[in-house]
Amino acid sequence: MTTTDTQQDVTITDAPGMEYRFLELLDETIREDIARGDYYGANIIVARHGQIALRGTYGRADADTGRPTRGDDLYRILSMSKGFTNALVLRALSEGKLMLSTRVVDLIPEFLGAEPFRAARKDRINVAHLLTHRAGMPATPNPGLGPEGFGVLADVIEALGRVS
Repeated sequence: MTTTDTQQDVTITDAPGMEYRFLELLDETIREDIARGDYYGANIIVARHGQIALRGTYGRADADTGRPTRGDDLYRILSMSKGFTNALVLRALSEGKLMLSTRVVDLIPEFLGAEPFRAARKDRINVAHLLTHRAGMPATPNPGLGPEGFGVLADVIEALGRVS
């Protein structure tokens, strides 16, 4: 099923291990949520083993202008990313690819930054510290990078390297 208008562009396909009826239910729920005013718009991809079963672009990206949501819109989701991060870290732990004692700088060397005092403190931060919010980082760090820069991981890492 593919529908395209100013409000949504949705494709649902059969994918092994995915229940088509539940994908339709998810699509319907998102449409109802937007119609009810719970949120303005959304982009969603549901995939399994790399095969996309549902790709949807819904609603408006900007309530003031009414601009329709586009597939390449970026969202600042802040703490909503914690659930995804935790799931990925737990998977890496179970596969032996990561340990709770793994230092962040061993994964992302740029995290140290250039300032010696900050680097000495950041050198000790490990995965367990991040997952339990004991890293000593500011609650909401401002890395000096605007939303337009969030889509480039290298720029985000460089900016976070400057945060003490």
